[in-house]
Amino acid sequence: IESRERNKGGHSSEAVAILKDVGEKEAKYNNEMLDARSKGYELIEKEQKKAAAAREQKIREVKAEVAEKFETGKAELESQAAETRSTIGTEAEKIADKIAANILKA
Repeated sequence: IESRERNKGGHSSEAVAILKDVGEKEAKYNNEMLDARSKGYELIEKEQKKAAAAREQKIREVKAEVAEKFETGKAELESQAAETRSTIGTEAEKIADKIAANILKA
């Protein structure tokens, strides 16, 4: 066997070494790909969380703006209603005075 190995020029041990080297490089490549993929997923998750936080902030701002406009509109409506009641009350008194004056004339 040793004689056969010498006649081959020792290439089989060289082939074994090459295969071992290829196996190691493939394992290293696979580990690096897994690491890169993990980092990519982490980055995607981080960006999604950042986008979700920004969206939630925008929703809070819009809700606050809508609530403020609602309260402003409600206050304005209440003010108009009070003014209208006052005007109606004044007009009712004038009409009542005219009716009373007409009754007293008759």
